[in-house]
Amino acid sequence: MSGSNPANNKILHGLGCGSGKAAGNIVLIRHKKLVVPPSRIKESQVPKEIEKFSGARDELAAELDELLSRVHEKNSGDILDTLKQIIFDPDLEQRVHQQIEEKLFNAEYAVFQIYSDFIEKLRESGSELFRQRISDLRDLRDRMVDILSKNYNSTNIKEGQIIVASDLSPTDVVKFHDQGIAGIVLEKGGITSHATIIAQSLEIPCVVNLKDALKHASETNEAAIDGETGIVIFSPDKETLAEYGEQVNEGQDDHIIEIRKHETSDGKSFRLLANIEFRQELPRLKKLQYEGIGLLRTEGLLFEKVRITLEEQKEYYTAVFRETEGPVVVRLFDLGGDKLSLGSEKELNPFLGWRGIRMLLDEGSLLSDQLRALLMVASEYPGRLNVLIPMVSMTDEVERVKEMIGSIQKEIPDPDPEIRIGIMVEVPAVALKADHFATKVDFFSLGTNDLTQYTLAVDRGNQKINSLYQQYDPSVLKLIKLTAEAAKRNDIPVSVCGELAGSSIGAALIMGLGITDLSMSPRSMNKVRDLLCGLQMDQLIQFADEAVKMGSAEAVKSLFVKSFGN
Repeated sequence: MSGSNPANNKILHGLGCGSGKAAGNIVLIRHKKLVVPPSRIKESQVPKEIEKFSGARDELAAELDELLSRVHEKNSGDILDTLKQIIFDPDLEQRVHQQIEEKLFNAEYAVFQIYSDFIEKLRESGSELFRQRISDLRDLRDRMVDILSKNYNSTNIKEGQIIVASDLSPTDVVKFHDQGIAGIVLEKGGITSHATIIAQSLEIPCVVNLKDALKHASETNEAAIDGETGIVIFSPDKETLAEYGEQVNEGQDDHIIEIRKHETSDGKSFRLLANIEFRQELPRLKKLQYEGIGLLRTEGLLFEKVRITLEEQKEYYTAVFRETEGPVVVRLFDLGGDKLSLGSEKELNPFLGWRGIRMLLDEGSLLSDQLRALLMVASEYPGRLNVLIPMVSMTDEVERVKEMIGSIQKEIPDPDPEIRIGIMVEVPAVALKADHFATKVDFFSLGTNDLTQYTLAVDRGNQKINSLYQQYDPSVLKLIKLTAEAAKRNDIPVSVCGELAGSSIGAALIMGLGITDLSMSPRSMNKVRDLLCGLQMDQLIQFADEAVKMGSAEAVKSLFVKSFGN
């Protein structure tokens, strides 16, 4: 054990992904960049190379089956099963065959090239969700190339170690869990990456999106991590090591401490709703005190199945409605500036480009199929569907979606007459014109992640500048305030579904600004509920009033501590 002086503690902040605390020795995982040079074959060798590819694919599938047999949690099993579906995807297989048969490349290069092309499309997309899937594809590519070239490597992990890496694949997480790791720290990733979801399912303390984690970890031997707050302490003193080592897996999400009214201490009601994306998250909701789905992300449907049918969409939406209670706010496919077909063009600035409703209106069948599936399911669950349009910047976009919904409703034998149509308020111009938009829609949902990004001109996925991404910045708070006031004047509901709602400071600000519907990750609900139930509405209003007058996010944080403590 090293370090007995608290001054040695090097405290850094990443994105916490739940599942408690851990402390231990560090092991660094550095992925070498795989390079496979092109290698030509003779035409007579084509059948043998095709056979090699099929054999490698089957061997990789067998590896995944073995991992599947070792996990007993549904989320993890479903993710591994999805990876298996990817390697058997007929389009990928056809493209690999073309590289071998038509261009006469060997199997190793054919696999490397086709998977790399797909990875590049994900990287170029404006979608954070898709970018989080890169490690999955890269892992599948590298494993298959290793099998083809008979290059078998293993990493020797000792029980109780904390892994620090740039990124990990889902299969890595399962293998390392079997070897008894205590925690994971990653430079990349988000709360919806598959590695993160599996870490949560396996109750491994995990912190992601920690800048320069490998560099800091290489300067010491030990670390303590808090998967809830996202704090990572390198070179921890003995007291910290003991504290974090004793508090393993004190996650607060898997049970309800007590059923409480969602009211501030002076009786002001609020609602806590859940942000979800995967069907695997539904069983967990039953253990929480939630009042509806405030944000159902649907982009994952396109990734998981690559091409999803109307029936597959209906099955997914039906499961969500059947297994949840209250309203369901479904965000239409919020794809980035690349529709992910291998032939699509690269955009210079995808975040300001062809994304959200801009893309959907051009891709008419994609939008109409999604609306048709939703409206058909909604007819079985009347009064619960709320359609949320992403990346709106013009009222004409709203009108066109409303026309499509009206037309499709006429095709449905017994349509739900209570469908509500709302917009994501994530473009500053929409917040500034909120009164105008309020006359066109049934509700607002503030997407504070993109609203912050666009207001501060900061790419939240760019690690070089992500310290400038500050959701508590008063400029963002003023736009939230404008939107809330416009919603009130026009008598339509407004909620917040960005990450802001799931933080203590953010929840207090949102309530103080007059918004009482907060939608967040399920893991944040108990924390936010306990905070708000312990405060008075007057305190929250005063805090928010003073916060919007501050000059920086840091000043807002200090004001929160001064007002309510840590």
